[in-house]
Amino acid sequence: MRLRLIQRRTIWFPTWLGLFCLAVLFATPLVWWCVCGESFLSLTDRLPAEVLVVEGWIGSDGVRAAAAEFRSGGYQYVVATGPHPDQRKGWPNPDWNYAEGAANELARAGIPKEKIILAPAENTERARTFKSAVSVFQTLESLTIKRASINVFTWGPHARRTRLVYAKVYSNRARIGVISWVPAARPAEAWWQSSEQAKEFLTESVGYLFEWLFNSGRWTNSPDGHIQRGRTADWRDVKISTPALERLRRGDPPPVDSLKMDIRAFEIPDIKLIFPKRFADSRGYFFETWRDNLFRQDVADVTFVQDNQSMSAKRGTLRGLHFQKPPSAQGRLVRVLRGSVFDVVVDIRRGSPAYARAG
Repeated sequence: MRLRLIQRRTIWFPTWLGLFCLAVLFATPLVWWCVCGESFLSLTDRLPAEVLVVEGWIGSDGVRAAAAEFRSGGYQYVVATGPHPDQRKGWPNPDWNYAEGAANELARAGIPKEKIILAPAENTERARTFKSAVSVFQTLESLTIKRASINVFTWGPHARRTRLVYAKVYSNRARIGVISWVPAARPAEAWWQSSEQAKEFLTESVGYLFEWLFNSGRWTNSPDGHIQRGRTADWRDVKISTPALERLRRGDPPPVDSLKMDIRAFEIPDIKLIFPKRFADSRGYFFETWRDNLFRQDVADVTFVQDNQSMSAKRGTLRGLHFQKPPSAQGRLVRVLRGSVFDVVVDIRRGSPAYARAG
């Protein structure tokens, strides 16, 4: 048997017409991207929303434009977010992060101070938009603010990537709109006519594709597993003041009367729904979970002698509470630490005005 190092093979190769068709196939998307890519990335898709998020790194002019959007858009709150800048410039106080600078500029633009929420992001060299989105999510969650829809105000061609990141963080919890802003004085010219715009367009093109295809290298988009550990906002520096923030600056506890819980009655007597009042700042939040005298005054004159806790591993788990007759009857205070429950109460007390009713 003769040793052979090479052998002859027949392969299929495109004709000149085939090569031309392949070139057209690959060149058409590239040409379209060069011509239409900037407008594609500079997306404005405004939704009816109660919350407007402003990325502080867009600068003071952009933040003032966001203030105008807030006034005309019927929003209830504006959230200033962003990490600490690489170069300490752009805001009067060089120690401010982007969120603090934006919050200060919003207040100077006439936005009511009680409408401004600070959500500083973790200082990081990468995934800054994601970290900002996580900070916004966690801050609004801590304040229990309704947010069926959110609009994010950001810079020009960064808009589509911003919406994509926020949509991944929020998943199906809220609809995400986006507003693309560029200075009115910016020349209306194609991106290839300016070296600055060309660099911006190419950077955002790569960034958007990397985010779309590979999550920008992240393992997860869930905000629950990310805890912000960056520099928090220092309200002593930001010139925004509300009575609650003044108390936080001084380290005073909230007034006793303000801690009283919101208690709602039901059709069935003795059933109450209790909403603790939260007091939040950039560090997180505080609320009172129990106070004996207020509970006896506003709910029921009872003494709690036992505390139980359970965890349901699977969604849809069914649980029940045992019924006891006097003198061994028990009252229950049910609290959900995480997730949600569908709680049904049936009055089976014979002689009760609400006998056989459910709520």
